[in-house]
Amino acid sequence: RSFEEEGLERIPDLRLSQWLFQAGLNRTPDAAKQGLLTEIMTVIKSENMTPYYKSVCRQLHLNIDQSLVDQMQAANDARFKELDEKIKKAEDSDGETAIRDAMIAKAHY
Repeated sequence: RSFEEEGLERIPDLRLSQWLFQAGLNRTPDAAKQGLLTEIMTVIKSENMTPYYKSVCRQLHLNIDQSLVDQMQAANDARFKELDEKIKKAEDSDGETAIRDAMIAKAHY
């Protein structure tokens, strides 16, 4: 059984924090930094993590790819619209549990 099935909150993926920390260390070899940055960017892109991407760029002194930001923001906007519609539908026709579930889904996103 998963944590969610048992009513426990989701545990955040701490690998990103570790990778970012290691990539920011002066003693980390350049090849390793590139590998870490590739891993970080893979997760950022797959999860459309726009604010985190901007934070990573600031911390690692990288240029922000505005087209990537725009693409991820558009995906986030579409997902939030979908989640808001789910909440509205639950408020209109479903019970309190459905409303709660829809709000939790939005909060986790």
